[in-house]
This record gives sequence, structure tokens and C-alpha cells, in this order.
Amino acid sequence: MDYFKLIKKISVSKEVATKVYRICNGGYFTRLYYAKPPMIVKLRYWPNGYTKKIIKDFPLLARPRYNEAFEMLVFSDVFSIIGMSSSLSGESLSMSLIEEEVNSVFSTIKEIAEDQGISDYPARTSVMIDASGLIPDLLAKRNEEKEMNYLQIISDAIYDSDAMQKLREKYPWAKNLSREISLKAISLSKEPDSLLSLLDFLTVVVAGSVATNEFDKLVMKYGIRNGLKMLIKEGHSAVMNVKDGSDDFAEAMRKIKGEINSQINYF
Repeated sequence: MDYFKLIKKISVSKEVATKVYRICNGGYFTRLYYAKPPMIVKLRYWPNGYTKKIIKDFPLLARPRYNEAFEMLVFSDVFSIIGMSSSLSGESLSMSLIEEEVNSVFSTIKEIAEDQGISDYPARTSVMIDASGLIPDLLAKRNEEKEMNYLQIISDAIYDSDAMQKLREKYPWAKNLSREISLKAISLSKEPDSLLSLLDFLTVVVAGSVATNEFDKLVMKYGIRNGLKMLIKEGHSAVMNVKDGSDDFAEAMRKIKGEINSQINYF
């Protein structure tokens, strides 16, 4: 199941659907499906992929049929993400939560457009469809991640990051670091702030979406963007030994953080 199969159900031409798909870089389902672990990292700046990154295309997306195709992409992406979290958290799938999240995206679009003086922008109408066929693909990806080594996921993500690439361009020693010892860059760098910030975020995401399903529980309670914000807040509390969130998540945070520190010190 994918966006192009769903779009046929609302009689939008393939030409229009393809244009919208390209403008949005495939949408969030595609980002998540093809993401390297941990896939939830792709939601870090949700919903910028529909808003700030495509401002110049708002007038086109406001046109008839284009608006419907864009609306379908947003709706199916939200449906698949919340559907995934519903399955992993054990909570029932809430259509009201899906609708609330979709409306939030379009409210953000409206705010940005008005702030930029753009009169034509995509708006929420009534496009709704059963996108449950997308959920199994995301669940399969999440379950694959849960079988992986936590530290290896984090080391690989650090190695492939923009922050690490900048270090390679600036320092010869960084070019010699392999994936297995990429965390060594944090202790060797004179400017480790960007790496440390990324490491903290990755630790929270791995603890909350790989080691546990805390992310999914929070999504079902607060929505996608606010759920991730709450996860980050709980992660900070866990490291500071402050009671906030589930015990499983707090334990996973402290365990992974301890393993990371041990590995950095070992190197």
C-alpha cells in the first residue's frame, strides 16, 4: 500500500499526485519507511515537511485537485503514524486524534502563510480515507529496529550525521574514525556541542522508540509533535533522576546513557 494507490480513490490524476509527492519529498510515511534507524528521528521537526520547507509551493498546492492531493498525503501520513503508535502502545486507533493532528498541520500552514503575506495556501476540506494499509510497513520497520543493538544504532547515526561530516571536512583525524568508534569524536573534538546535542536526542529516541514504546504512548496522549516534546522532557528527567514518565523508559535512558559513557571513556 502507498500514496499512489490511495490517491486513486479520490480521482486525482497521476500527474497532479506526482507533482505534490515530489514537492513534499514523498511525505512522512516515505521518510520513515526508508529511514535509517532510529526512524523516529525523521519526526524531529514535524510538521516542517508540509510547512516551512514548501512555503514557495503553497499557491500551487492551493489549486483545485492539488489541494486534495496534498490533503490526502497529509491525512495518510498522519493516519499511518498514529496507527503505528496505536498498535505499539496497545491503545485503540482514534480517528478524532488523527483529525486533530491533520487540522493542526493545516493551522500551522495558515499561520505561516499569513505571516509571510501569502494569500493562496492549501486548506483543510474533508478528504478522509482508510489508510490502515500503510501501518504494517511502519510496524515492520519498528520491529526490525527493536532487534538491533542500541549502541550500534546510535554509533551509526552519529557516523552518518551532518555534524560528523563537518568534522571530517575540518579535521584529518575524523576521517579515520570507523562506524564502530564514531563516538570517539565526542571526546576528541574541540567543538563537541553539535555532536552532544545529537547524541542526547538519539539517546532519547532509542530509549523511547526502540528499547520501549514510550514514544507511542505519548503520541496517543498528546499527538505527534507534542508527544515527541514530552519524550524529550521525560528523557532529561530520567538522566537527572527525576520521576517523570514510565519507569521502563527512565531505566532504558539511564542504561543506554551509561553504556554510551562507558564506550566513550573506553576509547
